[in-house]
Amino acid sequence: MTNQQEQFRAIRKYLKKNAERAADVGVRGATSIRQNGGILRVTDTVARTILRQALLSHYRGGSQPTTVRLSIEELKAFPGTELPEFHGNQAWLAIVTNADGVSSYGFATEFATLSDPALREAAAKAAAQWNACLSMARQTLASRPAGGRLC
Repeated sequence: MTNQQEQFRAIRKYLKKNAERAADVGVRGATSIRQNGGILRVTDTVARTILRQALLSHYRGGSQPTTVRLSIEELKAFPGTELPEFHGNQAWLAIVTNADGVSSYGFATEFATLSDPALREAAAKAAAQWNACLSMARQTLASRPAGGRLC
């Protein structure tokens, strides 16, 4: 096992042991990153409660990718929510954590145009995880300098 793998396991073990504290810290600093790059603070009580419960479940589960079913009304509690034209009645929240212990979340709605309920759910869960990973990538890129002056 490499040093990086050991570090990753130690971080996950810490998050699992301290899930309550980690969830509280995560909710306090939670932001919502819009498609256009705008960043909004998550302040709605309903959204913060949903996010805290999802983070608790995520950290207690060893920080494996976690998905939580939401109603459309619950999804609307998060700032900057834009519903697609053909959305269904359910949405999914996904949480992922990288090797450094940084967590990110993403949403997706079920597609009303798909007739098979299992397929609607599977597609929405996958899309939510994809959006969570994109959100993490945007955070990572935003923390790095885009360029600078050489001379």
